[in-house]
Parts: sequence; C-alpha cells; structure tokens
Amino acid sequence: MTAIMSIALAVFATLVLVACRPVAAQSPSCPCLQTATWPILGNDGGSTCNQVLVGGEVHCYPKTYGLGSCARHDENREPYCDGSSPAAYCAEPWCFVDPVTCRGSTKRFAESSTLIDGASKAYYSYDTCGGDASKWDDLVVNSLLNGKTLKAAVAIPYYYPDHYIEDEAGEPIKSAASYAPADLPAGAKVKGLWIDFYEKIAKEANFTLDWRPVSGWSKGAHSSSFTACAQDVADGIVDLCIGDYWTTEERLSMTTFTTGTLTDSFSVLSRKQLVDPKTISHKLAMAGSPFSIELWMTCLAVCVATGIFYNVLRVGYKEYLPQISRSQMSLPQKSMAWIKGSAAYTFGAFLEFTSQDVQAGYDMRGNPVPNRAYELNLVKMAWSLFCMFVLLFYSASLTARLVQDDRVKIGITTLDECQQVKCKVCVPGVMMPTMKRLYKDRILYHASTSSTNVFRDLEKGECDLGLMIDRRFNTMWSSGEYTLDAACGFKIGEAVMPIGCSQPVRQEYASAISYWAKKIADKDYFLGSLIEDTYMPSPPCPVAEVVDLGSYSLGVDEFFAPLMIYVILVFFALMSRVLFTARKHKMSFKKMSFSLRRRKSSEKPSTSIEAPSGPKSPEDELPPVPERARA
Repeated sequence: MTAIMSIALAVFATLVLVACRPVAAQSPSCPCLQTATWPILGNDGGSTCNQVLVGGEVHCYPKTYGLGSCARHDENREPYCDGSSPAAYCAEPWCFVDPVTCRGSTKRFAESSTLIDGASKAYYSYDTCGGDASKWDDLVVNSLLNGKTLKAAVAIPYYYPDHYIEDEAGEPIKSAASYAPADLPAGAKVKGLWIDFYEKIAKEANFTLDWRPVSGWSKGAHSSSFTACAQDVADGIVDLCIGDYWTTEERLSMTTFTTGTLTDSFSVLSRKQLVDPKTISHKLAMAGSPFSIELWMTCLAVCVATGIFYNVLRVGYKEYLPQISRSQMSLPQKSMAWIKGSAAYTFGAFLEFTSQDVQAGYDMRGNPVPNRAYELNLVKMAWSLFCMFVLLFYSASLTARLVQDDRVKIGITTLDECQQVKCKVCVPGVMMPTMKRLYKDRILYHASTSSTNVFRDLEKGECDLGLMIDRRFNTMWSSGEYTLDAACGFKIGEAVMPIGCSQPVRQEYASAISYWAKKIADKDYFLGSLIEDTYMPSPPCPVAEVVDLGSYSLGVDEFFAPLMIYVILVFFALMSRVLFTARKHKMSFKKMSFSLRRRKSSEKPSTSIEAPSGPKSPEDELPPVPERARA
C-alpha cells in the first residue's frame, strides 16, 4: 500500500509541475503575431472564430487562438485536449509568427496545415516559445493513419520470404504454378518478412490493412509485377504496395514512395571452382608448376648445350671412334662418335644438375683443384651458377605456391576483369537501363527476369558473372531451394551499385507511412533482425583458413611428386639389377651343365674291345685348348 501511495504521489507531482511550468517568453528574433493577418471566417453562435481542422473534423476556436503571446493555446480544447487524458502536445506553448520576420531567426517555424481560414498565410512556431514541436508532429502523423483501413497489395504472393501465402498444409507457396489469383484475399493470409514489418507498423499507428490483388491490366502492361503494383497505386486502385521495391526511374515517375527503410547493394556474384586437393594429377602438377613450359625447355636446352661443350672441350668423342686410322674412318662413323660423346656428357651434366655437384679434379688429399683447361673451367663455372639459380628460384616459387594453394581456382570475379575480356553479366531486367548507362558496351548483358533468377541463370551457364542483392543470395539457401554446398559454390564479391528500397504509397499517406517505417525499423533493430536472423540468414559457408607463413611446415603431401620420382627410379634400378642377376645366373647354370657333361664323358668306361697299343698318329691327338677358351 505504501508503494502504491508513493507512485501516485510521484505521478501527481509530475502533473502539477507540467501544469505549473512557466511559459517561456517569445524570442525577439521571431515574435508572436498580435493580430491575425488572414480573414477570420468562422462563426460560432454569432461570434467570429478560427476554423481549425484537427482529428479529421473542423472545430471553431476563438479568434485570438495562437495570437498575442506564447501560451498553451490548445489546452482544454477539443478533440484531444479537453478530456481526462490530454495529448502530449496540449501542454506545449506556441504562437503564430510572421514568416518574413522569422526568416533570419534561428528559431524553427512552419506553415500551418490545420488553420482553414489562414490557408497558406498562417505560420506557427513552438521553438520561439520554448515548446517541443515533435509532440504536435507526432499527432499530425498519427491522425493521418489512426483508425483508417489502407488497401494494400503485394506484387507476387509467392515471393518467399518477402511475402507469401500458405497452402492447405501450412507450407509456403513458392511458385506461380501453385498460385491462383482467387486465393488472395479470399481465405488467404499473407505472411513474410515485409508483412511482419508492416503489421508491426499498423499496430503501432492504429490502422488496418485490406489485402487486394494487383490488377490484371497493370500486370499485362508491365513485365515486372512490382512495377505493375506501383501502377495500381498511381491509379488509386490500392493505397500501398508492400515489399522490397527498388526506386527505379520508371517507378518514380508513376507515384510517390516512402523514404528508404534500407539500402540494398548489387554485388558481383561469381562461381567458385573447387579443385580436389587429393587428386594425383594436382599433386604431380604442383611439382612442375613453379616453372613455365618455356622455362623448363630452356633448362633442358642449357643442359644439352653444357654436355656438347664438355664433349668438345674434353675431346670426349675420341673414346667412341673405331680403332682404325683416321684415313680409314667414314663421315658417318665420325658423326656417330661425336653424337655418342655429346649424349654421354649431356647425361653427365644432367647428373651434375640433379646432384648440384659439378665434377672437378681432386688432389691426393681430396681437395678440389681446377682443371688446367681454363675454357672447361669457365663452362663449369657457368653451369654451376645456372644450377644454383635454378634451384633457388624453383625452391622459392614452389614454396610460395604450396603455402598459398587453397585448392580454389578463381575465374573472373570483378567487373573490371570482365571489361577486359568483355564477358557476359546476368542483370535483373529492371536494372538494365542503369547498367547500360554505367558500363555501355564494355560488357555483354543477359537480362534475368528477377534478382533471384540471376542466381539460377548463372548456375545454368548463361553468363560469366551476375549482379545480385546480398539478401537475395542468402534466400537461395534459407528458402530450401538450394543445398548449403550448392549455395557455397558461389561467392558474393564487390558491391557495384547501391539502390534504395522503399514502398509505393499514395501521396496523402506518404509522410505518415515513412515516419512509422523509419521509427519501427530503427526500434530495437527490428527490420534488420527480421532479415538477418529470421528470414534471410547468411549460409554458413566454410571460411578459408588463413595460413601463418612463419609457422607453415611442408608435409608429406607436398613432396608427393619428388617421392614418386624417387620410387620410380629406385624401382627401375632394382628391376635392372634383378634382370641382370637372373641373366648372370642363367649363364652360370649353362656353364655348369656343360662342365658336368664334359666330366661325365671323360669318366665313361672303355669298351671290351680295346685298341691295340702302339704309337699314336698326329691326327689322333687333340689340339690344345686356347687360353681364351679356358677363361
């Protein structure tokens, strides 16, 4: 009971303070009018009065209303200030002022919209009296919508999640095939992002929405259903179109729009081309990727040239000449010897390149000493430097590629790159005039029927890039039309064209709807929360890991190609050894079999009939085995 009494006393004290608040003196720079400068035409019981339009009705106020000095001129006056709960503006002091005198003042003044007799000649100011004009402004705005029913329409009743209706099972209708015009408004309740937003506005401003379909004539006259709805507002068929409307030149020429509740940006939509990091081809390609084909061929040419220089300077081809006099050698024999020598020394140069050890002469202690042929030393020096630089450049380039390899192949991602190759861009049809004015013929255009269809057309390969609103991209996943993997296969890039979003509305409601739309949108981030949390959350695509270059270590995967080369060479070496050993064993087995046959034939017993003993003739003796045969 004590707490209730305390609250009551506090409220009473506040009311007393407001009522007893002294009225500030008028500002000398913008003084109050002493007499009316307009004809007073009203008549109330035989006395003249000012005719004032408040609350949708004309009231007769005294002819001294708003004149003489700063005062609470609306106090105890109908319809809002004569009851037990007067409106907030009733206690605010104000007066009519002269616009010519106040033009140089810092005090705010405005034209009266309620004084019928004064028409455009009456001006008032709360500021010159120290009053708060916002309370009167709130009443004016509220009175425009309070208790009224506005005819509202949505361009497409199956435009999920902006505005949609549900089928019998309670599921959102997302396609034209499931929609019939008769479904709206009879028995259907429109839902969605913008519906929630405007129902919140209607509740706060105390008005109702009566849903109507867009007229058939407007739909037939315009390719865009959104433009068709704006046409209905211009023709007075509906009072308001609810949804995400871009303020294009064509639509602005038709009717008024609310002030922008949010700003969209058309961003570049591009496709991600993922490359599987586990494929053998990718790992093998990484080994050769640091150098171009031209550079690899250059390295091979230098290696061959080094081998030829070695052959010429060392006269190595002499080892391959036949053991005959020069006069007896033919040109083909000399050429073949030269080719064999060059090939042998080229292979030697290749071994030096791979081992990074250019062969040199050594003394008895194992220390390298230069060759006496200085020409050969110069070639070796040049070859050594070349091998060193090749190794350094290859290692640096390969390391950079391994560290920065994110396994993603990126094509054209910006409009600047697109202009260089004149690629094709998918653009919503209503934005085509603006795009052509900005980019002219520097790119090719593909007209998509809507922002959502930009995604679908890009997926079909109709164009190289697309222009799409970020929120629309999120809708492709949040609506369930595409899986997360499919949505994450595309990327939203740079923003290239901002555009305001507002709603077509009849002029008499434009200021009031704009006021409430801004107020509700900003209150507790209501509109942003609806977009980001409820209807259009961003797809949770995996974020590419940021690699710390200082702590990155190469793994086995990165050395797949060198390991494969090592395994292949070792395999061939082992197979060669096995084949050589098998051949050697086969020859040894044949030799052993031959020895055994000879031994058996020598130990064979003589026949019963023996030859007479006597001196052997020379023909009977076997010739001695040559030394070469013994070996």
